[in-house]
Amino acid sequence: MLPRSDYLDINECFEEKPNFELSSDTMGVESVEFKDDCLRACLRSQLRGRQCAGVEHRAKDNSCVLSDKVGGQRAAGTQKKGSYYENVCARPPGQ
Repeated sequence: MLPRSDYLDINECFEEKPNFELSSDTMGVESVEFKDDCLRACLRSQLRGRQCAGVEHRAKDNSCVLSDKVGGQRAAGTQKKGSYYENVCARPPGQ
């Protein structure tokens, strides 16, 4: 078991941005049941050499869309597809 000071809650690495969405340029889609599984998939992508900057968890179809680019503001009148989370642990220092 890790000492408490070395433990990082997965939610500390992600910031939910309600009015944001991913662009159509994505790294891939994974099948997940829970939001935390989606966030973990983003962090695991770094082990495969891909920096994941954000994810969109789509609970209706149990999918997780991964992107190496941060999302953008969703256009007014556009239907929300899922919940967007930005990987703040992947940001360069000072941003």
